[in-house]
Amino acid sequence: MKNNFLNKMDFIIFVVIFISLLVIYMNYTNTKKFKENPISKYSKQQIEDKRVELVSIIEKKFYLSLDIPIIVMDNKNLIFKNSRAWGITEYKNGNIKIYIKKNILKESEKYVLNTVLPHEFAHAIMFKNNHFYEGKEGHNSKWKEICETISNDTCSMYVDREKVVKQKIDAFFSF
Repeated sequence: MKNNFLNKMDFIIFVVIFISLLVIYMNYTNTKKFKENPISKYSKQQIEDKRVELVSIIEKKFYLSLDIPIIVMDNKNLIFKNSRAWGITEYKNGNIKIYIKKNILKESEKYVLNTVLPHEFAHAIMFKNNHFYEGKEGHNSKWKEICETISNDTCSMYVDREKVVKQKIDAFFSF
């Protein structure tokens, strides 16, 4: 009887270890796929739709015509090296570009579209109007006013992690 019990326990332990290893392997392959695959066509279209929407708002409210590319890049790219930023607006030689981290876009697409892109476009407007700034890394009261005008949301210097988590929870329960 005791020997039979030990055989059952050995079997249970074996099954638990096997399932654990299977879960670890699946997590590894999913993470690898996530990091190495490009963003979906749907996400690319969402970005373009948001870009067009923001450009239209900017034309109406600020009388500016902007043709700013949004470039989705891996974290390994030099522009994001050692940066916690979710997006970066670059002004170089009179040209403005907006960069978004690919993994952040994949993880929090709604937040990137509705918060990060308007945030970065507000920097672009500042650049376009030759409002170069000091301190607060470009997040002064003028920038905040512009950002809130084009986004209909509260703009801040840093990512609102509580908002991101709430959006992820809402998305999870909406299925």
